[in-house]
Amino acid sequence: ATATATIIPRTYFSSVSAPPAQQVDVFPSIVIHSTLNAQINDNNGLQPQGSFAEAQAAFLNPPKETIRSLLGQLLKHNIGIVAHYYMDVELQGILHGVKRLQMDLLNRQQQHQQQQPNNFLENM
Repeated sequence: ATATATIIPRTYFSSVSAPPAQQVDVFPSIVIHSTLNAQINDNNGLQPQGSFAEAQAAFLNPPKETIRSLLGQLLKHNIGIVAHYYMDVELQGILHGVKRLQMDLLNRQQQHQQQQPNNFLENM
């Protein structure tokens, strides 16, 4: 008679956790609330969770003067900006603010043209 031994490998689970510098209490995220619930905080309905998200949320509403100044320079020199996707979060916030201001100005111009089409052509 032949004896066959079956070897079953054991899997050991380690209870080692990440180093303290890599541990997070809260997953970094930004919760967006509707404008009806914006009274939750003073950040336009945004509720950053975790220090990384707080740092990013700080740049979502850049100073209006910075936006106006940059847009003014772009228009004055007739130039645009092509930005890389992986740019600095502060620069992203400012460029997004410039885009919003440009769209707002364009919408105002279109509304003005619809209200007074003849006057607009005379001013050109």
